[in-house]
Amino acid sequence: MKEKLIGLEIKKLDNLIFRNLVSYQKNKFDLSISPSQIMIIKHLYQNNDKIICQKDLEHFDVRKSTLSGVLDTMEKNELIKRIDKDGRSKMIVLTNKAKELYIELQNNINEFDKLLKKNITDNELKNFYEIIDKITNNLKGEENVKIN
Repeated sequence: MKEKLIGLEIKKLDNLIFRNLVSYQKNKFDLSISPSQIMIIKHLYQNNDKIICQKDLEHFDVRKSTLSGVLDTMEKNELIKRIDKDGRSKMIVLTNKAKELYIELQNNINEFDKLLKKNITDNELKNFYEIIDKITNNLKGEENVKIN
């Protein structure tokens, strides 16, 4: 058996999940919404009692420039509003459209998650999550590694 490369296999799986999720959401909502946008909507929805600014969303392991682009797209699609907080920063809030979308997304994400877990035992899932955590920790500890 040819040895598989972990990074390549994860990237292939990521691409497959992304294509399926985007296709699923596009068919369901007639709106192209990325996984990053979904994570941001979820975070804003679950923290609607807090003041959230762009810097508060930087923990999603997304570069600042990428995050700015994602937020610009969300604002253009009327999913968020940016409101001046203190002249220096802007508060990010969900629109009613995004709140309604979040409720629908939750149902669909749960369905999609069931599809991903199909034919996988609880023990296999436990092992999978442990391995993913280890890989994540390996990479977080090696952020400045240069590949020759």
